[in-house]
Amino acid sequence: MTPRSPASLLESTALPSCRAALADECSICYENAVDAVIYACGHMCLCYSCGLRLKRTSNACCPICRREIRDVIRTYRST
Repeated sequence: MTPRSPASLLESTALPSCRAALADECSICYENAVDAVIYACGHMCLCYSCGLRLKRTSNACCPICRREIRDVIRTYRST
């Protein structure tokens, strides 16, 4: 079972940028804020909607460490 690139699994026309990590933007769509954590690795690099779409694909894996995605958990920040 070979993981595929998450970017190739989801349609995205945006190109990665250095500001994405600094602005806390989703690493898939580069539009929404990161508001989800990937279970079991714990990385927070996706918005909830991209996380759910990625999880539904076959061989879904974390875009950071390539571990299997068991679940996507929405997170909330206090202001």
